[in-house]
Amino acid sequence: MTVIQLHKDKDPDVVLERCKGEYESLIVLGWSKEQEQLILDGTSTLNPADVLWLLEQSKRMLLSMGEVEDD
Repeated sequence: MTVIQLHKDKDPDVVLERCKGEYESLIVLGWSKEQEQLILDGTSTLNPADVLWLLEQSKRMLLSMGEVEDD
């Protein structure tokens, strides 16, 4: 099962706190506070091939959804 969750929280720390204890493996993709760097971080249980696969699956999900709704 795949799920996309987009929340109204604007503070990344709130989103990260809500995710605590929910995942076995995780990647985090976001902009640095200065908005100058795109940063990809993740757990050591994922190798680069796993991360790429997750990103590609996410891309497919978003493209197939059309417009994404906030909850």
